Amino acid sequence: MLENLVFPGGLSLHKLNFYYDHTSFWSDLETSSSCLSSHLKTITIASFHGKVDEVLNITKYLLRYGKVLTKLILCCKLKSKKEYTEIKELFMIGRLASKECSLDLMIE
Repeated sequence: MLENLVFPGGLSLHKLNFYYDHTSFWSDLETSSSCLSSHLKTITIASFHGKVDEVLNITKYLLRYGKVLTKLILCCKLKSKKEYTEIKELFMIGRLASKECSLDLMIE
C-alpha cells in the first residue's frame, strides 16, 4: 500500500480545455481514492506551479480526504503578499479530516 507520495519534479496544472473551468476541479470533487482516504500518510509536492486558487483547491482537497495523513509538505512560488496571506490562512485553519497532520509550507 502506498503510504508516501512525493512529486520530486513538482506539480504543474495546465488548462487543457478552453471551456473547462480547471480552477474548480478539486473543489467540485466529492469523493477520493481509497489510497488517499485510507493509506497515504505523507504527501510532498516539491514545487507547485499554478495560480494561488489552484494551490488552495488542491490543498483543501488533500486535507479534506486525507484521513490518515500525518504530513503535507507544499513548496510553491507566490507572486504577491496577498497570495502569501491566502495560503498562510489555509495552513492556519488546520486539518479537516485528520487532527494528526502537520502542514509545512515552503515559499520558493
